[in-house]
Amino acid sequence: MKCVILISWIFPIFAMAQPLDYKGVKFETELTWDQIRAKANKEHKYIFMDCYATWCGPCKKMDKEVYPTDSAGAALNETFIAVKVQMDSAKQDATFIRSWYVTVKEIEKQYNVSALPTYLFFSPNGKLLHRAVGFKSLEKFVTMVNDAVDSEKQLYSAYNKYKEGKLSITKWPILATNLKEAGDEVTSDLVMADYITNYLGKLEYARLFSEDNISLISKNIKYISPESSLFNALYTNQVTVDSLLNNPGISTSLIQHIIYNSYILPLIEYSAKQNSDPDWKMIAMKLYGKYTDKLIKQVLVDAKVRWFQYKKDHVNYIASSLESLRIMELNDPRQRNFLFLNDLAWNIFMYSSDPVVLEKGVEISERAINITPNNVMASILDTKANLLYKLGRKNEAISLEDKVVQMNVGFKKTLDKMKEGKSTFD
Repeated sequence: MKCVILISWIFPIFAMAQPLDYKGVKFETELTWDQIRAKANKEHKYIFMDCYATWCGPCKKMDKEVYPTDSAGAALNETFIAVKVQMDSAKQDATFIRSWYVTVKEIEKQYNVSALPTYLFFSPNGKLLHRAVGFKSLEKFVTMVNDAVDSEKQLYSAYNKYKEGKLSITKWPILATNLKEAGDEVTSDLVMADYITNYLGKLEYARLFSEDNISLISKNIKYISPESSLFNALYTNQVTVDSLLNNPGISTSLIQHIIYNSYILPLIEYSAKQNSDPDWKMIAMKLYGKYTDKLIKQVLVDAKVRWFQYKKDHVNYIASSLESLRIMELNDPRQRNFLFLNDLAWNIFMYSSDPVVLEKGVEISERAINITPNNVMASILDTKANLLYKLGRKNEAISLEDKVVQMNVGFKKTLDKMKEGKSTFD
């Protein structure tokens, strides 16, 4: 028994001997990456590579539920050379696994492998054709394999057409989205940035301001510079943007994020590396004259909120958060976001003992309660109850927390602590 356990422990599942009548996916367990590519070229076969890790739950689920099936084997074995590549390392790794260590690092970097499992499909001559990520049911796995040999559905065939100028520009966003969903965010970013900057950014306003275009822009503002014509279009047409997105104030939020990403974030990241505080006056000087004083003030105070949160400076974090809320436009989307308001109220409860600030937390919590859907009301009411308890308003807190427990029994421990006079914020 000990011998069997030891063998199972040392060698991965796919490397163990398989029954002669095994019809599942047959993985190559002896060749190097160069040898696999040479064999694929000689035999005119595609290559299927499963990038996995020993700790990866979805990877293990593929090994258990998909790869051993006849259908998966039928989809791969005749047309592909299949190989599993372990992306992590462990003390018990077999010699074959260790022999791939250097190659694994090269594959990870060259093909932007950042999620597991990642499936890579190569042509017989070793060119990347297709990819996907995550657990796939048997049906979806077979579909994925079929797509990998269909030139009309191969991701990188489409990407090559894009690079050659042969892919319709209307398909660029679809390609970028598909690449991102398949785990190649680096290439996805290149395509989406090109589309937004060099296509949407050059459209006349009559064509630019459509619901589809503005919706896409709102989800990809990281590609927009404050110096660009596209930013100017958003900045000077905020009412139109809000209307197209059916979200009053969203244009201001987008503009603030673009300014923050371009002007402030690099300076904050530099300060973090230097272990020093940002020069807020210098940052402000970079912005004054370019935008309204009110916009600059909001962007700066929101930047301070992020900075103090990163530094775990709770006193200044809460002070900056309250200042941000005070000067915030009434139509700012955050004013209508119960989660944003509740998080602020909860942080006040956790990190402040100032009665004035705690009372402000109660006020913010009540605003959150007024706009919270009933199905998540318990956790929002719990925030207010804890604030009341910390303020010494014990009877009010217990009465409210009792209602919370009636909605969700998971909060009973908090109620018990309140009744016993114990702290609920340790």
